[in-house]
Amino acid sequence: MKETVARVDVSSASASALIQAAVAQAVSRSSRICAVVTNSSGGMVAMLRMDGVNDPYVEIATDKAYTAATTRRSSESFYERMSSTPALTLGFTNRNRLTVWGGGLPLFHDGICVGGIGISGGTVADDIACAEAALIDCGWNSSKS
Repeated sequence: MKETVARVDVSSASASALIQAAVAQAVSRSSRICAVVTNSSGGMVAMLRMDGVNDPYVEIATDKAYTAATTRRSSESFYERMSSTPALTLGFTNRNRLTVWGGGLPLFHDGICVGGIGISGGTVADDIACAEAALIDCGWNSSKS
C-alpha cells in the first residue's frame, strides 16, 4: 500500500509571471483587477491588487482561483454544472469559497492541475479575458490536453 502521495503545484515564480501577464491585459483593456494564483488545493501562492480595486475583489478573485483549482474547471463552467439540477443548486448554496462567476481558470501542466488563477474587478468579460491572456502569455493550459 502506498502511504504518501506527491503533489505538484505552480511555483511562486510562475504565479508572479501569470499575475503580471493578467495585469498587462487589464491595462490594455483599461480595466483594474485583482489577480490571485493558488496551488492545486486552492491555497494562495501569489496575489496582486491594482491601485483603486476595492477590498471585496481580493476575496472574489481568491474564490475564483480556488474554484478553478479544486474543481479542475473554469469557475464559469462550474455554474453550468451547478445549475444542471435543483439538488446541485441547493447544495451549492451551502459551500464556502466555491463561486460561479467567470474569471477563474485551472492551471494544467503535463495533464496535471497544479493550481488556479482568479481575476476580479472588471466586467466578467474583462476578468475572463485577463485570465485567458495570462495563460496564453505564460504558456499554460486550462485543460488536461
